[in-house]
Amino acid sequence: MPEIAFKGLFRVMAMRLVTPGNWYIGFRSQVSGRLFAVLDDPTGTGELRVGGNATFEVQTPEVGAIETFSGADLLVFQAATARLEEPVEEPVRPA
Repeated sequence: MPEIAFKGLFRVMAMRLVTPGNWYIGFRSQVSGRLFAVLDDPTGTGELRVGGNATFEVQTPEVGAIETFSGADLLVFQAATARLEEPVEEPVRPA
């Protein structure tokens, strides 16, 4: 299984739209509990391990607040709808 290990500090904005059925790398909001994407899954299959010792400062799509995450918080997930307000809850693959 391919693996991506992120290192360093990343300041990113969450994706505003996702394509239903596509796979993404993202986080679960610490405030709302909802998933949001920051990158496309380069495999397009969800068969990807993600992690590393990176720190991510992410502007969330809901209110634009900055949330801080570690590489261990990364998730690979498949979008169920095009709206980030209703991302898929399953399957979620932890890093």
